[in-house]
Amino acid sequence: RQSTFEEVVGGFDPATAHGWGETAIVAAQIRAVRRKYRIDRQRVFLAGLSSGGGLVSAIALRRPDLIAGAFVHSGVPCGAASSALDAFAVLERGTNTDLAQIARDVRARVGPRTLPVPLLVLHGGEDSVVAPVNAAQLVRQFLALNDHPAANAGSPEGLPPPDGSTAASTADGRVVTTSEWRVADRLVARHVLVDG
Repeated sequence: RQSTFEEVVGGFDPATAHGWGETAIVAAQIRAVRRKYRIDRQRVFLAGLSSGGGLVSAIALRRPDLIAGAFVHSGVPCGAASSALDAFAVLERGTNTDLAQIARDVRARVGPRTLPVPLLVLHGGEDSVVAPVNAAQLVRQFLALNDHPAANAGSPEGLPPPDGSTAASTADGRVVTTSEWRVADRLVARHVLVDG
């Protein structure tokens, strides 16, 4: 499927990445629904695909007080690009922005009851639109948010050493590798990579 320019770069809007724009709109919707139906924060999970995944990462980082966890399929980290012009380079090669610092700044300003906010990220190993490095950088950002010591370990382009990892084959011969990171026995990040 061909993506429109607006679909691809929507998650890279600087206002959205800083907690305004679409992030503020969705945060207001979450608050309204929670208030109307008396929904506990621990029952609110966000999911997004591609640019929607970028929005989910922005909401999870900028408003962790509203949700219990995030699921991102083929998305990018919060603050990965500073403009729409940077978006395509980030999709192809990842970012050189200090994503962990964005997460550490958030962790410093929110209360301890707000964290952890766990992440489940799913990515295809041969994704030609959103390079798999973005999933690794997203995991690193959430590890920093949740104060996991591996956030800065290893190569910045790859996954940090996981606390546990498994691999399984599907009926069609693909290998699915699942890596997990925990803090005090609580899952804070799970990365699922599907070959192909």
